[in-house]
Amino acid sequence: MIALLSRNVRILLGLVGFALLFMPGRVHAQQQHAAVRGFVTSLEDGQPLQGVHVILTRDDAILGAVTDPDGIYLIGRVPEGRYILRATFIGFQTFADTLDLAAGDSRHLDIALAGQQAAIGEIVVEAERETGSARISTLEEVAALYVADDLPYRFSDLFGKMHIPNH
Repeated sequence: MIALLSRNVRILLGLVGFALLFMPGRVHAQQQHAAVRGFVTSLEDGQPLQGVHVILTRDDAILGAVTDPDGIYLIGRVPEGRYILRATFIGFQTFADTLDLAAGDSRHLDIALAGQQAAIGEIVVEAERETGSARISTLEEVAALYVADDLPYRFSDLFGKMHIPNH
């Protein structure tokens, strides 16, 4: 009985495999996805750029990757369709291109980003302490924290030869 069952299983598997050989290729193509890969460099010196955001967008999808230390990116499992590819990195102009991807496509796109001079406004850094605040703006004030008036040292002595009055 076991030998008969395994023979039947082998015949069934053979028939299924044979049927798959003759199925239309269209069914297989619909399950395939596209891929976009490439290399991102600086236009000025040709050096690879790490950390560049490479994004594919369309109305119903956002896919992306970040470049590795060698400037390489890979966006896989991309459904077919028309996408806008953008590469963005601080200090560089944004790169944009339109891609039409079909199922099974493997597109290679190298990108060279041009540097961008960015003018930024004034930066103000403020901080507060909950226990109070301190402000030290001169060397005299710093010295005053460590040298009391009743000690036999003068401020000038801290940075020159030591002088002890009345000795």
